[in-house]
Amino acid sequence: MIGLPEIEVLEGPATLSFAIKEEHVVPRKFGCATKLPGGKLVLTAKGITERSEANLVYRLKYKTKAGDRQMGGAYIVTLFP
Repeated sequence: MIGLPEIEVLEGPATLSFAIKEEHVVPRKFGCATKLPGGKLVLTAKGITERSEANLVYRLKYKTKAGDRQMGGAYIVTLFP
């Protein structure tokens, strides 16, 4: 990965926001045991006044030496005040 990735919310409530916190991480998926520069995905909910359930769909875009890449995910999120 080159640089910090970008995150887009494609579907979801306005009370939820994504951010990428830059820090060193261990990419265990690739069998690495050393910390490398990267980031952690953080989801924040603000202004929740009542229990609700919502679909959350996001896209993560990042650059590699081999070119631009993207991946996405979808979750059903239950929010509690």
